[in-house]
This record gives sequence, C-alpha cells and structure tokens, in this order.
Amino acid sequence: MNKNLLNAGLTVVVLGVLGYAGGAVYAATAADDTDHPPIQTSTTYKEALPPFTHLSNGGTVGAWRIDTPMEDRPDYVETRIDGKTGYLKVADISDGFTVPKSDSPVVDATKELAEAERRQKEVMVQPNAEGEVWAPVYGSDGVTVIGHQLMNTAKDSAQQ
Repeated sequence: MNKNLLNAGLTVVVLGVLGYAGGAVYAATAADDTDHPPIQTSTTYKEALPPFTHLSNGGTVGAWRIDTPMEDRPDYVETRIDGKTGYLKVADISDGFTVPKSDSPVVDATKELAEAERRQKEVMVQPNAEGEVWAPVYGSDGVTVIGHQLMNTAKDSAQQ
C-alpha cells in the first residue's frame, strides 16, 4: 500500500512539473506573437481637445470625452443635418455619468448611477413609440431648431 501511495505522489509531482513547463513554453511562444499587440487596460488621452467656440446665445460648442466632468463639458456638440451645420445640446443626449479616473477620490457609484438614471428620464430626449430617439438640432443661435437627428435606431433599442 505504501508503494501505491508513493507512486501516486510521484505521478502528481511529475504531472505538476510537466504542466508548469508546458505552460511556461506556451507563455513564452505567446509573448513572441506580434499579430495581436497588447491592449491598454485604461485609456489615457495624450492630445488636448480644441478650445470651445460659442454660439450667439453664449452656449459653448466643442468635443468632450467620457471621463470629462459635467462642468467641463460644452453645452453643444457640432453635427451635420441635411448638408447644414447644426448643434446637439449635450444635456439632451448625455445622462451626465462620468467615468471616474484611477486617481479620482472614492465615488459613490450608486448615487452617481441614480443621478444618471434621473437625468435620463427627466432631462434627456425620450424614445418615441418605435423606440427611436430623435434629438433636436439647433442652429447657430442655439435656440432655433433646424431639424432632428436620429440618435439610435429602433433595432438598437429593441436589443437593449
């Protein structure tokens, strides 16, 4: 019986060593694979966004990123509709949720998500009966609606 126990123990040790060696060889060959470069775990933006411009109503126009705090986002973003330049109001299309940065202080995610949900229902444009979200597009005065832009399709809404 002791001989069987010894054989079983040695078998486990040999299989462990072979598994470790095989894994090391696999990892070494995978590290040389240049077809798929490594993906960064978090996005770090290196380029600054252009400064905001202003509409005649004083609203700011420009670009923003998902991690941009609400107070640093522009009032409008530029778009094109029917060959004309127009402006989408950020409050109409953004729930206001900001992805915290890694060096940000601790955030109460439950509170932030609840606020984003409230904004979705009370501030943002709502889907129509077909599930489509049409946002108003404003002219250069920031007040006159010159058209509407489809923000999603009914198919996208049905899949959510």
